[in-house]
Amino acid sequence: MPLTKKLCSTLPGKTILFTDHGEDGVGRTDCAGLPRNADAARQDCRAARAIRTYEAAVSREMLCVLAECGASVYGITDPGRVEARVATFFFSLQERAAQEVVERLAAAGIRTRDGHMYDPR
Repeated sequence: MPLTKKLCSTLPGKTILFTDHGEDGVGRTDCAGLPRNADAARQDCRAARAIRTYEAAVSREMLCVLAECGASVYGITDPGRVEARVATFFFSLQERAAQEVVERLAAAGIRTRDGHMYDPR
């Protein structure tokens, strides 16, 4: 089924039909300096792959550092399987209170949090 203005008007919310060209015939993507739709989709895929690659490298390093510190890491701990986890870590350090760990990491410019992660603050 082709996406038409009539179809868009029946969808929930305020759906706007975007085209490559505005009413004056000037391409919106050209004016904004953005690539055409197909190129944008390819760029999105490349960007997503680059982010996953970066997160995997950072995750491997984080797992190695946490292992060296003797941390208890919850979830996947095998550096060879970082692609199977998200780049978020839940860990504890014996002999260190969670608040102390958070404060020391914050002093090093690393954003972190302690406590229940589903409890809004």
